[in-house]
Amino acid sequence: MKTIHEIGAAIASVDNMEIVAIQADGDVEFNVDLKNCGLSKEDYKHPMLFKRFFVNYIGELLVRQRISNFATILTGLDPLLYKKLVNTCEHGDFGMFMSKKDSIMIFEMHLSLIQEILTEEFAQLDDLDLQVQGSIDDFDASEKPDDNLDNEDFDDNDDNDDDDYDSI
Repeated sequence: MKTIHEIGAAIASVDNMEIVAIQADGDVEFNVDLKNCGLSKEDYKHPMLFKRFFVNYIGELLVRQRISNFATILTGLDPLLYKKLVNTCEHGDFGMFMSKKDSIMIFEMHLSLIQEILTEEFAQLDDLDLQVQGSIDDFDASEKPDDNLDNEDFDDNDDNDDDDYDSI
């Protein structure tokens, strides 16, 4: 029997993952086919395999590795349905069971986890050291804008500047 670390690595390396169903309550079911990952029937009986910690760990790892597959679910939702299913609910724990064939792991999670992961990834973009061309110190407000810019609302020959602004 392999260690739980070896089993986890084998499951994480699987390429064959399929989103099977999206339930009316926002639960998503996906399958991972373990036929060719090198695990034996004995490995499927490892006592840690069904512990909440391991199921949550491996389930979230699989979702993070394939986040673009799951993100398409969110982008396809009607805005009202999105608000109802995603914004008003919170993912708790993964559900997981093995198929009767013992080669397919079936996971269940809530859609809100996808939003949580994507929000976390977007926040990490702020942490990147992005290169910006120039700085605010390089900006010279006394220079006239380029002539090829669309400046139809700007008339610097008009002595009455009141009509250059929309009234509130």
